[in-house]
Amino acid sequence: MYSVIFEATQACNHDCLHCYNVWKCGRPYPQGQLDTPGTLKLIDRIIRQTRPRIFSFTGGEPLLRPDLLQLIEAVSRRGITVNLLTNGSLLTDQLIESLVSGGVSLFEIPLLSGDRAEHNHLTRSHSFDRVTEALATIKLAGAHAVSVFVVTKRNWDHLHDMLRISFALGVDGVMVNRFNPGGSGLQNLAELLPTVEQTAEALRVANDAVEEFSLPISVSVPIPPCLIDLKAYNRLNFGFCAAGTDRAYYTFDPLGNLRMCNHSPTILGSILAGSFRRFIRGEAARAFNREVPPECADCARVAECRGNCKAAAEQACGSLCALEPFVAANETRRTLPRQS
Repeated sequence: MYSVIFEATQACNHDCLHCYNVWKCGRPYPQGQLDTPGTLKLIDRIIRQTRPRIFSFTGGEPLLRPDLLQLIEAVSRRGITVNLLTNGSLLTDQLIESLVSGGVSLFEIPLLSGDRAEHNHLTRSHSFDRVTEALATIKLAGAHAVSVFVVTKRNWDHLHDMLRISFALGVDGVMVNRFNPGGSGLQNLAELLPTVEQTAEALRVANDAVEEFSLPISVSVPIPPCLIDLKAYNRLNFGFCAAGTDRAYYTFDPLGNLRMCNHSPTILGSILAGSFRRFIRGEAARAFNREVPPECADCARVAECRGNCKAAAEQACGSLCALEPFVAANETRRTLPRQS
């Protein structure tokens, strides 16, 4: 197993317009978290059953857990790389130093615009200054930092300024991900869902910026190849759905429930009550890996694209076989290379 994601808490001090957390999608989802001893036992069980190379702490906002450093140390002392996905607003110089000393190797922090007001609007916070300061401090502390940009209808034309700031702050890389609806983001489609043209222009800006700033830029939320020709952006690192492969990032919630990824709402089982291997070979996991929208079935790229983000379709439509929102909004524009 390459990587696992642990949602340390469902609590968050932000209420981002684009948030995809599954407990915010309007359907019932188990709430709560274990205490420190229970969480340490849970983490131990996750590690023993998955043998991860990378263990990512996320949320919610993981820094809202007062025992987070203890949890991180329990992972890092076993020789596992620790990543921290945080909104950055709670990071102080002293806390960053403690987290780096405790074993955090990489911080992933959203920076959603080069414009303070727009970043703060999307996060419903006043975090822009704290985020930019934190990114600089992380680099001074000797850790790796990645800034994350989410392409929406509101901020797609702010990307270059965000990349310029990220470069000035010394980040090690940037993630440029299109808005992928889920969670509370499902209620904000009209405001946030970008057009094909806006998404393509953001990719062009990112592709040029790789050379301009000598920054590695990855695009981990799948871009539908039936809508956008990915060959036009040869400097970007694109990813498609990794579920069921060696690149999978299985996700555990604070109670130990296992899901295919952090965007999928379907619980495969509880790691505290069963076997990880059995769950990922069960029918729910097989269905996730197998099902594709019927509109995609005879596309020559279906094995690569896998129907694009099925987890978004799960949240938005309740079906693995539905077209996810970005594709559905542009269905008449799709160009499908047919299988021979």
